[in-house]
Amino acid sequence: MSESRVSDPGRTLFTRILQIAALNAFAVAQPVFDRLGSNPEYLRLEDFSGIAIGTSLLLFLLAIPVATLIVMAILKSVKCPKSADLVFATVGMILVAVSLNIVFRWLQWRFEWRRVGIPDIALFFAGFSLALGCGWMYRRWQWPGQILNVAAIGIILFPLSLLSLSAMQAEILGITPKSSSTTHAKNPVPVVIVAFDGLCGMSLLNERHEIDAVRYPSFARLAGKSTFYRNATTVHSRTTQAMPAILTGQLPDMSKLSPVESNHPNNLFRLIYDTNQYDMTVFEPVTRLSPKELRQLDQTLSFTEQVWQLSGTLTRVYLNTSMPTEFECLQPEIPLSWYGIVEETILQERPSRGLVAYSWDAEHGLQVAHFVRCLQKTEKPGFHFLHVVIPHDPWSHLPSGKDYSVNSRIFEHAVGTTGEIGEYWADDELFVKQGWQRYLLQLQYADRCLGQIIDQLESIDEFERSLMIVVADHGMAFIPSQERRKPVSENLPDLMSVPLFIKLPGQAAGEITDRNVETIDVLPTIADVLQMQLPSLVDGASLVDQNTKERPRKSMYCDGSEVMVINPDFPQRFSYVDRMLATFGSGSQDDRLWSLDTIPELVGRQLTEFKSGDPSPWKCNLEHGGGDLTPRWPNFVPSYFTGHLTGPKISQPVQIAIAVNGRIGGTTRTSTNSDMSGSMGALLREEVFAERPNVVQLFEVERFGDTFVLHKMSFTSLDFTVRSDSSSASDDP
Repeated sequence: MSESRVSDPGRTLFTRILQIAALNAFAVAQPVFDRLGSNPEYLRLEDFSGIAIGTSLLLFLLAIPVATLIVMAILKSVKCPKSADLVFATVGMILVAVSLNIVFRWLQWRFEWRRVGIPDIALFFAGFSLALGCGWMYRRWQWPGQILNVAAIGIILFPLSLLSLSAMQAEILGITPKSSSTTHAKNPVPVVIVAFDGLCGMSLLNERHEIDAVRYPSFARLAGKSTFYRNATTVHSRTTQAMPAILTGQLPDMSKLSPVESNHPNNLFRLIYDTNQYDMTVFEPVTRLSPKELRQLDQTLSFTEQVWQLSGTLTRVYLNTSMPTEFECLQPEIPLSWYGIVEETILQERPSRGLVAYSWDAEHGLQVAHFVRCLQKTEKPGFHFLHVVIPHDPWSHLPSGKDYSVNSRIFEHAVGTTGEIGEYWADDELFVKQGWQRYLLQLQYADRCLGQIIDQLESIDEFERSLMIVVADHGMAFIPSQERRKPVSENLPDLMSVPLFIKLPGQAAGEITDRNVETIDVLPTIADVLQMQLPSLVDGASLVDQNTKERPRKSMYCDGSEVMVINPDFPQRFSYVDRMLATFGSGSQDDRLWSLDTIPELVGRQLTEFKSGDPSPWKCNLEHGGGDLTPRWPNFVPSYFTGHLTGPKISQPVQIAIAVNGRIGGTTRTSTNSDMSGSMGALLREEVFAERPNVVQLFEVERFGDTFVLHKMSFTSLDFTVRSDSSSASDDP
């Protein structure tokens, strides 16, 4: 964008800065505004002031144009107009290239160009090449500049568009929609709600389609004193839409994607708070529907620190989402708080009332223990709500309460999954079953947590007189070559079915019903029991009102505007149970939850029983595995192994034996999927490991009829707990 060959007195310094501002609005400001507008939960979590937010947004809107103006003005004042033109041309072409790159990234996502082999880097350089062409046109003709003059309207429209969102009005301007009216409960009984995450209701059942009391004794115990709605289903497979549906009784509104109070003012938390009749304790790590008045932590950052932190986070998000994936090593790390994960400094404050802050992808044991301590008799009736993100992945808990992955976070994709966020199961059935096994084991841990809650309620004589509800937001799918979370006809039994137990005050006998129930029925049921008038109409219906007509259909909302409508009886949901029983049996009949060893006859045998062959040509780079129990990690069992083999090309799956303290603890193999060739994973039983340093060895297994030959395999480990007699293993972080 150097000086035009055509005389153009209209291209003054002011005009050129206006054009730079227009380009900046499209290249920088709007992408940042778009990302922030889709994640107002971050602003609510960090509790930034409206002035700090507005200042940060103005920086993205005006910083580059103002800086360019200052530099060009200085250069012109010292009689260096060509240098000023060069600054204008350089900044302009960079902004044009960035704008084109953003357009290309959107087209790549919309038309799935990456699947046909078009890399990000090619689009990146194409954008810069086109930017040079745009500079040439700007220099030669007047109309490109005229287009930029018109495009400057974006400087005003983009901020106004952001402020049109009710969530942003609440955070920046303090304009919060209020509940329609003040509510009052005529029957203010204690309320305890436990919302699990990613729990398919069918996973709790045995061969008689009853709660499997062997694997899940606490759920069975609750079912014995509550109504178990066996045909309960969710209305969305994403927590950010499924939880608001539970808390508002409303079907998902796809125009209100952000789960914040300003989008859902008449939610359960606000209604209970406005009664002023309850002592409230809310553990909700995902959505931000809780009233701001319940927040226990005050903002400690100064205005300048808030602007610095918010601007820095938005810059990191912008760079990560705008740069080609080939530049991943250059992308700055995005703070965990952007994903709704609470930093440890916040966790140091652990109140017993109000909104309690925890990270949603870790510390589940601490959350449950803290929640249990909060279950105490108070002057007012208690309202206790716990949303705990289990058995949702990351899977790291054993039924005993011990963890096998101390550093597992939500960013870690399950072995055997594909896609940018691990949203698809590949076609290797073993890896899918391994994920399913870990899920069911974590579900047993969830059962353990539920038992602790029931025990505490009984110990303070609150269980009988409380309204207790146990529910889940959505299920989880385990089908080879299928989506894990996006609803399709094949995975509806896995995703739609959720558990729903409702124990009314004074209820002593259990009941199972198959009436058509959806999670939007939870709020109106609570209102009915508490004899509380809802301030607005809801889509759900009370389950204790005998006059309520059963709805004639089930609805499942998908990402976007698609809605799937199915038969209300939903008989296909039991296909999940059939698949699960065929793979793992039940707790009381043919229990095969630990039956995924590829060579089961080797498990439990001493290494001295086998012939040793030459060292394996493959080396295993472990991401998890090995370890030694120390007082620093009293609840840690290093029983989970994942890694990748390097060495000769793998023509067929490599069989692997994992030995602990001289005895084979498990067997597995590398993936049959060509895109995952060399990947391996295995979960060993807890009792394989001793309360002392454990020596881990890996072997390639070669079979000759009934004879097995073990070939020692060297390995390295990213897991800092690993210890091995292999010289290639690392004992240090």
